[in-house]
Amino acid sequence: MRRLSLLAALLLCQACGTAVYNHRIDVRVLTREGAPLETRVSIFDHLMGYSREWAERGAGVSTPSQPYSGTFSSTATVTIVDHKLPPTLDIAFVLPEVSPGGYYLLSAQLPAESGREGKAGFVRFDEYSPEANAPSLNVKYFSSPQDKGWLVRLDVQIDRSK
Repeated sequence: MRRLSLLAALLLCQACGTAVYNHRIDVRVLTREGAPLETRVSIFDHLMGYSREWAERGAGVSTPSQPYSGTFSSTATVTIVDHKLPPTLDIAFVLPEVSPGGYYLLSAQLPAESGREGKAGFVRFDEYSPEANAPSLNVKYFSSPQDKGWLVRLDVQIDRSK
């Protein structure tokens, strides 16, 4: 009986479920020289939609003194004993004044407390992923864990001459 109870407890500990994570993304837009710009930005969940209307619904402004802050949720399969934050986040953001025809998609590898660099590929509105030779933006990102998700800061570098 004792072995059966131990086996049942072990199996229960391995049970799977789904966790919802709420992430906050702060975005600063910088020139190639590193100077912050004032521009409109929006973070959105591209798994829920990728039309212009959906992407721009939470738009705000990133200024030299304060980044734009947006949120989105993600889900992952977890076990009862394993509630680690997701190791990657696909972060979709819009810069309407820079690229009015679409959005950018960054696959952030987390954690990134000391900072990481990545490329955010351009995706046309109403499409799900970047084309093979799509233009991209350089992004430096930093992360820290929150109670139920990540706080990620993106420093998005744009070339104002284009």
